Amino acid sequence: LCTKIHRTRPELPIFLRRTNTGEQDDLPDSVKEAIAGCYMTSEKEKLGELVQSYVCSMYYPAELATGIIELSKTSFQSIIPGIEVRCDLPYLVKDQIIFGELFSLIPLESDWCRGYMMLQTTENEVLDLIRSGAAHITNAQPDSRDSNAILNEVTNLIWGSIRSRYFTNEVNTDGLRTQVPIIVNHQRKHISFGSTEPQLCFKFTLHDPKMRFPDINIYQRLIFNLNWSPEKFDESEKAVDEFVDNGELEFF
Repeated sequence: LCTKIHRTRPELPIFLRRTNTGEQDDLPDSVKEAIAGCYMTSEKEKLGELVQSYVCSMYYPAELATGIIELSKTSFQSIIPGIEVRCDLPYLVKDQIIFGELFSLIPLESDWCRGYMMLQTTENEVLDLIRSGAAHITNAQPDSRDSNAILNEVTNLIWGSIRSRYFTNEVNTDGLRTQVPIIVNHQRKHISFGSTEPQLCFKFTLHDPKMRFPDINIYQRLIFNLNWSPEKFDESEKAVDEFVDNGELEFF
């Protein structure tokens, strides 16, 4: 089972729970290559170490997560007035599976991060939204161009809000910067950013109290595969607070 999972989803860490030992010396070589580690039920500390090493290996500031939820909700509501936007608790994902038929990618670049924001959703629900007349795009017989336009606009709105709030410093573009190919396997609904680091994921549900269209699930992922320096994010937040306290920066 371990080797089958590893062949199908090589990016996922496999933790093998064993009955009599938490070691893997007696396992076949094929299983050793497939798993991230072993543990016994009584070894909670060892399981915790595996989770920290393979799942929670990246630190995301809570202020960043809550801020992105706020900005995203505002963007969704501006595209579809009168809706309720629900968001599950943020979580980390290591899998690279694409949800739905529609997804958008837009770069995120600052002095403390470089990567992408991705939105994923299903096309039929977006088409139902357009047919309902609840969005600014209305069409009794919408097609992929209309659904693409909706996703494109909300992606740009969220990106612009994130850029305005968090990307206060210019990015140094001197010289050539490293890039990583993005690979998409349509048959397996799989996308690879050249990194197996955990991604920050949000699940939004767009609900219409008037029941004009069914609920729409949108998955938002932040992938910082090229640069991630959260300590600089903390420094930039402190700098803004100092400007406000000193009267050098005012908010209206």
